[in-house]
Amino acid sequence: MRRTITVGAACLATVAVVVAVWLGLAPALGQPTAPLNPWGPLAVIPPQDGADAARTEGTLRITDECVHVEWRGELTFLFWPADRTIWDAESRAIVFRNFDGTVVTVRDGDNVVLGGGGDSAAESGVTGEEWISRMRWVAPPAGSCLIDQRWAVGAVEG
Repeated sequence: MRRTITVGAACLATVAVVVAVWLGLAPALGQPTAPLNPWGPLAVIPPQDGADAARTEGTLRITDECVHVEWRGELTFLFWPADRTIWDAESRAIVFRNFDGTVVTVRDGDNVVLGGGGDSAAESGVTGEEWISRMRWVAPPAGSCLIDQRWAVGAVEG
């Protein structure tokens, strides 16, 4: 017995889009593509009701996988609240909305003043790996990030 399978036009169109996305051809076909990681190099936590009032400053260092602030040669790992942070992949910038409503855009190499709070493995006795496992993440840090000194960003001045 012979079977005939009929494939509708809608099914073929869906298959074509899936194959185009898989091959990276979707933009050429006029199909939208969602970024694989909308957070880029940012480590992101769920929204927070508030933030600590401590302050740190330095030069923002953004790589393909991590974001740190550098002060006097030392790097502090930064993590960001999901509800007030946007990664702009095209300009490789972080757009941050402060609690007062001001919006600040910062890029690699910018001198920044950051509100929030943090600690270090030396201070708390909690290693970076332990700390990561204790946190709730929207986007966890990459394994290559230096996380023994860490800072929860609560405010940004560029």
